[in-house]
Amino acid sequence: MSKPTLFDGPVVVVGGGVAGLVTAHLLAEAGAQVVVIEKFSRVGGLARSYQYDGFVFDCGPHRFHTENPNVKSYLDRVLEGQGTWFPRKSEVYFAGQYYRWPLHPKNLVQLPPALAAKSAIDLAINGMKTYGQDNFEDYVLRQYGPTLYEHFFKGYSIKFLGIHPKQTHPDWAKVGLNRAIIDDKLQMQNLAQLAKSTLLQYNKAEIDFLYPKGGGLQVTWDIVAEMIKAKGGRIITGTGARQAGGNGRIEAVYAGSERIEPSLVIWTAPITLACDQLNIDMPDLPYLSTLFYNVMVDEDVPRKYQWCYYGADDIVFNEGIRNGPAVMNQIPRTRPGSFFGLAGGALGYSGGSALGAKLASPERNVIQIVGDGAFYFGNPSSVYAVAKQYRLPIFTVVLDNSGWSAVKEATLRVYPDGNAKAADEFHSLLAPEMEFGKVAEAAGGYGETVTDPDAVPAAIQRCLKEVRGGRAAVMNVRIPKI
Repeated sequence: MSKPTLFDGPVVVVGGGVAGLVTAHLLAEAGAQVVVIEKFSRVGGLARSYQYDGFVFDCGPHRFHTENPNVKSYLDRVLEGQGTWFPRKSEVYFAGQYYRWPLHPKNLVQLPPALAAKSAIDLAINGMKTYGQDNFEDYVLRQYGPTLYEHFFKGYSIKFLGIHPKQTHPDWAKVGLNRAIIDDKLQMQNLAQLAKSTLLQYNKAEIDFLYPKGGGLQVTWDIVAEMIKAKGGRIITGTGARQAGGNGRIEAVYAGSERIEPSLVIWTAPITLACDQLNIDMPDLPYLSTLFYNVMVDEDVPRKYQWCYYGADDIVFNEGIRNGPAVMNQIPRTRPGSFFGLAGGALGYSGGSALGAKLASPERNVIQIVGDGAFYFGNPSSVYAVAKQYRLPIFTVVLDNSGWSAVKEATLRVYPDGNAKAADEFHSLLAPEMEFGKVAEAAGGYGETVTDPDAVPAAIQRCLKEVRGGRAAVMNVRIPKI
């Protein structure tokens, strides 16, 4: 009796993502009878697309890299020339600046001087240090040193995976870091190789990427689905798959109420679901959910990247008092240790606290947002003298309404129709038209006053530029007076 083959019955592919669809298509071309079961209404998996009011959104940044001849050959067959070629434009936002990715020689001069110097020291002495080989952190420390690990790799890994690099397998670093350069001929196993690889790219032509025309990446998967059907295959969408079996064999796969007896099951859905259905030991594999936040912008965009990682880890001290809630709404923070405020007294705490945070984390931007009344209480002349003496450039935003709004509002809450309201005298006014930035200038810092809301973004960038250069900055923002 001959051994059963996959041609003796339907091949059931569970999951209509990229892996499942392409596998099913190639099997159908080889003569197999295939059935694809996809729980969503459309195929494509994590590479599918959505449309809202004429805008097309992919599930994250996807594009085809066709240096691989097998991928190129397959895409040529599927898209038949209906694609757009474009150079890769990816960036990383770090310390207030955009850096091209993969790394380029001009990035090296963009790095803050202190960071560049520390990285160079790592290159010189890292070979004399001993690191383990058991996890992502060990691998990156051994190959790149502690400076780049702390600034570039650690935060990204935690943010992307949700676990500490010590809990991540070193293969994640080996594969992921080399792929970042998108060139199999270049090596990135240490700082010396990274510098060499970067310099080799100086005059190198950009690698082109392919993107389908007319409807996002979904176009590709819809074409593949039709090609499967043309070969006699079936695509079942909108229902999950359920396996049934025993004695080490899957006897049937159910798509809703339909029973299918397969010759082979190819499972591309979460393996934990398959284990649960078959009552077998489940591996300890937690899965991460992905939340996409899509924004429709009906105008040109200021930067032309197709992908950018915003890994900013700024520390914000919010002493806006009555404007504090507005600060929280406008500057949402999700990472512990990146936002500080106060619920009671101790007005004036934020200046000294910002200096302490900068001393503890010199690589991070530290922003103090403070009302003019609390700014006085913080002894600002001492704050910026310390900032100068110990090289602790902080960025202060003073919300200047020429008074203590909290005093006025508290009085009105207790005596809504009292003498203070009748006389319009709350003893809460402060000197108007103050130039708070001059306090920073007296200590070698940078200061400017902003009165037009439209001028704020440019003023912020000027201040951050000074901070990156090593000087404290004060932006005095005139808001409506109390």
